[in-house]
Amino acid sequence: MSPVKERTTTRVRLDRADVARRGSGRGGAGGGGQLGRMGLVGGVLLAVLAGWYAAPLVYPLRLLTVLLHEGGHAAVTVLTGGRVVEIVVNAEESGHTLSAGGIHFLILQGGYLGSLLAGLVLTAVPRAARGACAVLGLLAFVALAFIPLVSFGFLYTALVGVGLLAMAWKASHEVCRALLRAVGLFVVADAVRDVLSDLGRGDAALLRDMTGVPPFVWSGLWLSAAIALLVWAVRRAR
Repeated sequence: MSPVKERTTTRVRLDRADVARRGSGRGGAGGGGQLGRMGLVGGVLLAVLAGWYAAPLVYPLRLLTVLLHEGGHAAVTVLTGGRVVEIVVNAEESGHTLSAGGIHFLILQGGYLGSLLAGLVLTAVPRAARGACAVLGLLAFVALAFIPLVSFGFLYTALVGVGLLAMAWKASHEVCRALLRAVGLFVVADAVRDVLSDLGRGDAALLRDMTGVPPFVWSGLWLSAAIALLVWAVRRAR
């Protein structure tokens, strides 16, 4: 066999081996997909338990869920043509968003669903995890424009922004991705916990006043959406 043919044959064999490795990494013979799903389910269960029974240990993450909840209201306000007046995050894990204009019905939906979607995006963070950290850090600083300057929420959000930008600058891709995925798992689980804890209250009560539909109906719809999104995330886990 000529040297040219030998090199060609070797390259073909290497390409085939590379394809085989990629296939096993996507849930084939290597079982990567099954392990990813098991890890996601286990992570959500641990996050739920931590959210309910180890609140002091995960207090900063619970505040992050509040920030993302209010950020969801703010994002829908802007998307529906309104203006964000104020975002507040309190130390006792409560908050509110004041909006002017926009579609109020959709704005009220943006809280729980917004935090759920944000958590799911973090669990499936793209390959550019450092870039994702940087974008999230910059978004935190954007939110500061609507948070009262002398407040607990301003200090907390500023620390979140600085921390994320520092991660993007100094940490490796693997560390950033692991951190974002862990935070995303907790946010999803904590958003579900929030829906269960606030059954018939909060945004659901405001929607009752607006539409006449009982608040438990709205809470049930949000909980159903949360379960559906979790199932989707598990099915796509790698």
